[in-house]
Amino acid sequence: MTNEEVKKHPMYAILRIGMNEQDVAKAIRAMHEQDMLANQAVTEFSTTQKKIIVPVSMNKLEASQELERQYHDEETIIEVARQFNDWNWKDVLVAVKKAAEQHFGWVQGKTKHTFFGTERPKDIEVIVDIKSGKKITETCFYGAFTASAWENAEMNVGPGLISCEVKKRYSNEVKKFFDLIQTILDNSSIYRGKSITVTKKEDPWKNVSLDFEVFELKISDKIVLNDDIERIVQNFVIDDLGDEGKRCYLFSGNYGNAKTETAMRVGGAGLNKGLAFFYCKDASVFHMLLKQAVNYQPCIVFLEDVDEIGSGEQRDADMNRILNTLDGVQTKNNNLTVMFTTNHENKINSALRRPGRIDLVVKFGNPDTHSIEKIFKLYLEKLDKEYNGKKSGLDYKKIVKQCGDVPGAVVAEVCKRAVKLCVKRQACNDDLVLSAIDSMKHHLALMEQPLEKASNGKMIIAIENGDIRSFPVENGMTLASPKEVAKNMN
Repeated sequence: MTNEEVKKHPMYAILRIGMNEQDVAKAIRAMHEQDMLANQAVTEFSTTQKKIIVPVSMNKLEASQELERQYHDEETIIEVARQFNDWNWKDVLVAVKKAAEQHFGWVQGKTKHTFFGTERPKDIEVIVDIKSGKKITETCFYGAFTASAWENAEMNVGPGLISCEVKKRYSNEVKKFFDLIQTILDNSSIYRGKSITVTKKEDPWKNVSLDFEVFELKISDKIVLNDDIERIVQNFVIDDLGDEGKRCYLFSGNYGNAKTETAMRVGGAGLNKGLAFFYCKDASVFHMLLKQAVNYQPCIVFLEDVDEIGSGEQRDADMNRILNTLDGVQTKNNNLTVMFTTNHENKINSALRRPGRIDLVVKFGNPDTHSIEKIFKLYLEKLDKEYNGKKSGLDYKKIVKQCGDVPGAVVAEVCKRAVKLCVKRQACNDDLVLSAIDSMKHHLALMEQPLEKASNGKMIIAIENGDIRSFPVENGMTLASPKEVAKNMN
């Protein structure tokens, strides 16, 4: 419709009372188009009948004019686009490739010449799985392509957006193609039921985004938990995997007591139930990961050292974003399991600690005597039988007593040293194991010593009550100028 035709429309004067001229014109043109669509004749094509059916209210000339109008309308180039923002970009590229193969075989790359230079289509290898240590990849494309099935329509695969410049007659076909991509993502995502590391990385379009990398999750068979912790992990964490709802667990405690290994074990149990396991290695992208994880549910999201992003009492923008994402509409009523670890639970912001955000806190302490004995037997029992036969050469009670109250990682290191020494000496006895314990004592004492503050080599000379005193200037300290000293003295 022309501007003159718009102004002659019966609704123009009414709409003009509350709207500006541009919005009125847009509204009237939309109404006109709806009227045209409602009144136009429906055209159907047949492969069996050679006849044109014309409504009794329309003569042949009017029918031919309607067909001509429809023809020119269908020849109009339009842009059809679909966003896939909350899916990982690698997953989208693989889905596009699979959809293209199913829908029309393949698409041909197209070189574009722009003011900024020549842009050529590109491909990239995406790891879709790992089996027996071997990476399985798919070669995917991105950039501009032509679809010959749609009269060489131009398609552009970009970051989270796929667009197609195509004749209007093919718009429904394009939408079906986009629907197929969505179906593949929903049902056959390359990350569903897999273990994935998550980092921050620049994508092919130079945007900072999440980088997903499939990895082979290996669970240690030498992790021993105290009996009370074992019961909590099994009955209140692992057994609940796959249940509806969002759950958040905090694994707290001193270093070296199997918090991360337990999270990996939970991840392995989740994989056995068909859940995806996301291991977030960059705390700064945790909120971004939670938004994407919703599309991959049921799944587990694991973040080490949550105090790196959740420390202090001040709720800054980053903290608010994490809290809002954690308990906001994006994650409620979804099947998400979130696991945090921390060595410093007292540093975690109180808003993040409260029930509803963290549902269960599991405190990992040093292994008790029963657990320490189990760890020694896991490492040494085979060697003990090999060198000593049925009669054990090890007094485990004595060894455990000498080991003392130490983290599980220390016990494991002692065991590894003991195994190495036993193999070297072709024997397995208390003295060799106790030697391994002794070799760790100074290391442990050194770790307990406080860190001395460094000096930059400068000294302060001060006179107090007639006595001259001196002490080093530590890094970070600033000295007052002689004028400032004189001023303060006055």
